[in-house]
Amino acid sequence: MLGGLVVAGVADAASQEGGGPYVTGMAESLVWSTAASELLKAGVGRPRPVLYTLQAPQAALATDNLRSFPSGHASAAFAVATAYWLARRDLTGSPGAAGWAAVGAAATVGVLRVVAGKHFPTDVIAGALLGIAGGVAVHAIKF
Repeated sequence: MLGGLVVAGVADAASQEGGGPYVTGMAESLVWSTAASELLKAGVGRPRPVLYTLQAPQAALATDNLRSFPSGHASAAFAVATAYWLARRDLTGSPGAAGWAAVGAAATVGVLRVVAGKHFPTDVIAGALLGIAGGVAVHAIKF
């Protein structure tokens, strides 16, 4: 779903007159939010939900299971969705259904990470806030 969100957002923004810089803004938002997420993951070292289950002994062998906070998927999804929402607003005067659908897709990514047992809800909320902040910050600086 995350890949589809990125492809659809980039394709739509690129098809708009003057949309090129917004495509770059989406990429920059994604990079900044991902970098912030990875730094926090390394610093916090929060165990994933699986480490609180009966599968914990096997799951403990994977070092990635100590990198739950924040959700990188949610951060990336909300960075792209926010940048796309803002691009649509600037380019067409309104985010429209497509802009809101991107936000819905980003929220779905976050929900699916919790349902899959990869993250706690607070991991997803933190990731979403990082992504939104990345999208807003890049937009404020560039546009």
